Amino acid sequence: MTTMTWIRRTMVPTVLLLAFASCLAAEEPAILHATGQEMTGTWLVDVRPATGQPFLFIITFHSDGTCVATAGNNFTSAAYGAWARVGDRQFSGTITFFLFDANRNVSGRVKGRFNVALGDSLETFAVSNEQVIMDLDGNELQVVPGFVATGKRVAIERQATPVAPVAPAATDSRR
Repeated sequence: MTTMTWIRRTMVPTVLLLAFASCLAAEEPAILHATGQEMTGTWLVDVRPATGQPFLFIITFHSDGTCVATAGNNFTSAAYGAWARVGDRQFSGTITFFLFDANRNVSGRVKGRFNVALGDSLETFAVSNEQVIMDLDGNELQVVPGFVATGKRVAIERQATPVAPVAPAATDSRR
């Protein structure tokens, strides 16, 4: 075997392989996005604070990484936030909402930081949450840890007594 043949057969593939490997090693770590994750959808959440009364919460996770939620009470606004996948069936996010006093005047705001572990069935989850209580200027007043909750995906159900929908009558566009 000539020197040139040996170089073409061994050195060129070796150099190409090393170049390819170095390109892979130099890539930035993948950024985690919510798009395509199993959390998308609407969930009914049973919240159990460390102190105080349990309450229900409905949250919708959108595929673009945003979420919107509401609690069944008189003293908070709807909540808005963002979430991302951080591991295998593991998600983290932040939501924020306003607090109201007895006269429904805005009295403060809350930032909730949460971690979700999606169940094996992808139909339930467990969540831990801490609430950051802030004044209207965003100054942190208190951090309340220890909120735990379980969520169940809201399923599409068929009507028990279906009635065919009646389409609206067409209007005469010439009038």
